[in-house]
Amino acid sequence: MDSTPRLRADDRPEFEGVLDEALHSEEIQSRLRGSGTGLDSEQLRTLTLRAAEMIATAAAPEYGAYVALLDREHAASGADGDRTAARGAGLVPLLAVLVPFLAGIAALLLLALGYGLRAAGGGIAIAGPLIASGLIAAGVCVAALVVAVVGLLLTAVRGGSASRGGRVAEARAAWRSALRDRGVLPYLRRQLADQAPGDGGGGGGDATSEPPGRESV
Repeated sequence: MDSTPRLRADDRPEFEGVLDEALHSEEIQSRLRGSGTGLDSEQLRTLTLRAAEMIATAAAPEYGAYVALLDREHAASGADGDRTAARGAGLVPLLAVLVPFLAGIAALLLLALGYGLRAAGGGIAIAGPLIASGLIAAGVCVAALVVAVVGLLLTAVRGGSASRGGRVAEARAAWRSALRDRGVLPYLRRQLADQAPGDGGGGGGDATSEPPGRESV
């Protein structure tokens, strides 16, 4: 059973981009000028696009790795999750530093003052509310620390997502390079050679039916 991944519709522009780069390279432009085939860049581009599926098989291993990474990345996190993580991570400095710090200082001052007044006067009415406020401030401090830890975890998740994105970009670059060097460029060279006058290769109909797999051998 053939397990070669087919070129997906959303990757077709990538194929066209690689093709355009190859067509505008000095090598292919020089071959076009000296081939005597009568082909121009647009005609050669059309021929190559018709054989896109076959040409893409020359870079099947790299394409399979790229598609697998891309699918895992999409499954791991969607666009909405990334935006939520970004907003949460933006609050980390405030939650991790200012809120726990200020709440902790307030708790210490209020508790110290409240217990001090209670110890000094015993019946001073304000001591109770001060102690209660101090305990509330301490609770706020603890809650802010918890939120800060969650924010740090979100930041770590974003870092992991960025790392996965970097691997996807590397796989994409490897596929494009293999597609250009083992698929597109050999196909363009073959078309120009086969359609050159006097080599017995014949006309345009034969050129379009030539399997690109031979060119990558």
